[in-house]
Amino acid sequence: MKSQSIKFLLVFLFASSFLNAQIIKGQKPLENVPPIVNAAFINQFAGKDVTWFTRFQGRYNGEQVYEGRFLFDNRYSSAVYTKNGSLVAFVTAIEYTEIPKYARDYLDVNFPGRAIIDSVLVTRGGDDVTYEIGIYLDNQFVVKVFSKNGEFIKGVRG
Repeated sequence: MKSQSIKFLLVFLFASSFLNAQIIKGQKPLENVPPIVNAAFINQFAGKDVTWFTRFQGRYNGEQVYEGRFLFDNRYSSAVYTKNGSLVAFVTAIEYTEIPKYARDYLDVNFPGRAIIDSVLVTRGGDDVTYEIGIYLDNQFVVKVFSKNGEFIKGVRG
């Protein structure tokens, strides 16, 4: 009985390490970021240690963007740039109390008892500010997007 438990534990540990390796493989940090992108980041966020990733954004994987992840005001944040060094979006983690009251009320009424998994403040351009709140519905991650005043805009399956 004891040897079966040990075998099961070894198989379980091996399988979990394989799955973790697959997850990490998809999130491999970049080492070769275009100099113009790196310079734009340094210009806006001087002195911050950044880890770079790349992905395609837009309909049908249209445009390659560079995402720099870093700590800003002791919060997990990211800055997304085009290949030309233009800032597309700035995203920062926020606390529940920083979500507009109107949005919190909307979530409480429409999704009572649902835990908020992720909440971020997204700034695109100067004034385009949205709050994106992640919850689980029917075992699927869903992001609810709200305006800067807390009005519901849309829901997106993650």
